[in-house]
Amino acid sequence: KRLHFHTMFGKHILLTFLVIATILSNIADGHLHARFEENGITIDREEYLVDDSTQTCAAFTINNATLVPKPTNLRIQVPPDVVNNLTVTLIGTDLDCDHGFYVTPLSAAETDKWIGRWSRCSLSDTFSYEGKEGCVFQCQCSGSCEEIQILKMPRDILRVHDGCMFSTENVDNDMDSDRNIGRDLRAPWWYCSNDGNRLTGYFDVKLGVFRFNRTHQMNFGRMMIRPNQCTTIKY
Repeated sequence: KRLHFHTMFGKHILLTFLVIATILSNIADGHLHARFEENGITIDREEYLVDDSTQTCAAFTINNATLVPKPTNLRIQVPPDVVNNLTVTLIGTDLDCDHGFYVTPLSAAETDKWIGRWSRCSLSDTFSYEGKEGCVFQCQCSGSCEEIQILKMPRDILRVHDGCMFSTENVDNDMDSDRNIGRDLRAPWWYCSNDGNRLTGYFDVKLGVFRFNRTHQMNFGRMMIRPNQCTTIKY
């Protein structure tokens, strides 16, 4: 009898544990997860996102909800149930900034990819996004500086002005190995650096091609911006 009691008691504990685990798993599946890049902590929107009509600088807003605490080096992972109705706004890191710009999420088939990040930067110049002024981030570090990554443009063509410098080095090596996008033409990229190349042109997102103002053309796998080397960018 004692053995039977312990066996049944153990089965009840195991069943309870499985039920709780299933409930927690189902809850987690419906959340929009965000991870702090510095320490790998994963948080969900129900705990850290609040409805807030005021957009504070140095913060992410997701569907007009402000992420708290205000992050640096934050990446957002989008599950399929929210990807089609998601608008992400990156807002400048200076306290007196009141502008931002938008990142369109990848398609539902690409929801396991990171859609954006920015590093510890201060504001420099501005760019125009659909007639609205936005913030250009000026990295404070020197040498190898963390970049802003945008993995899909919201418009068909990216127009680059003022001789913004670019580089094609390390095309597929600038993201974490487990998050490497590779050469996906649906997520084209343009890369600013200080390597001395000064070519202006525009980016054709549909073709995944950066077309320069002289005879030169290359295909890319994702979009990156190192804004400390850029001046004015117009979409």
